[in-house]
Amino acid sequence: MKEMYFDIATAILAAISAYLWAKSARVDFNFGYDMGQFLNEAMKKASKLNAHAAGFAAAAAVAQVLKPAWGYFFGFAD
Repeated sequence: MKEMYFDIATAILAAISAYLWAKSARVDFNFGYDMGQFLNEAMKKASKLNAHAAGFAAAAAVAQVLKPAWGYFFGFAD
């Protein structure tokens, strides 16, 4: 039963990551004459969302790596 917590954590972290990447993909980039400041802010926003999404994806991967290690060293027996 305890090993299921790692799977649940992975699913939640991966879902958060996917949400943040989808939100990043929907950042509005308007191009045109004298749009430097607006474009700069949009790129900063997309970059921050991508960084957070990558962090959650990494945490999901770590959760899956820890699952067999936890089972090996501590066991899953109640």
